[in-house]
Amino acid sequence: MHLTLEFGGGLELLLDKSTKVHKVDVQPNDGDGKVVMKGLLAWVKSNLIKERPEMFLKGDSVRPGVLVLINDCDWELCGGLDAELEEKDVVVFISTLHGVTCGAEKGRQRSRQRNAKRRAATCMAAACRPPTRHRRHCRKPSSGSDGGESDKGDD
Repeated sequence: MHLTLEFGGGLELLLDKSTKVHKVDVQPNDGDGKVVMKGLLAWVKSNLIKERPEMFLKGDSVRPGVLVLINDCDWELCGGLDAELEEKDVVVFISTLHGVTCGAEKGRQRSRQRNAKRRAATCMAAACRPPTRHRRHCRKPSSGSDGGESDKGDD
């Protein structure tokens, strides 16, 4: 059965090559010749997820905080784990757990932070310093025609 699987909200980082959209061919496991969500999740775990499957799955289902849509409809309305999939269905998995990142992303963040600290410590050029604001130390020349007197009184 040909399906389109989409991963977002950081879940794509758990997959090989961090690709968001996957066109897959999933074979039915049961004798009925039908693919259900429970079987699809097992297939995704064994064929697509390359690291930290616990960030995507909890037991036989997705972790709390992962939104699942089947053809733009909440999977709970379609039957949850028992929802039957049809040819060319689109299944979308979106993590709503903001602030929780997988191990690969945490490693990238630490690397970026180390590099930024290194650059800040070694760069002493004036161009790298934050810009300063220049204050005007003199007044604007008056535009009056009476020899420099302005309407505003001297302070």
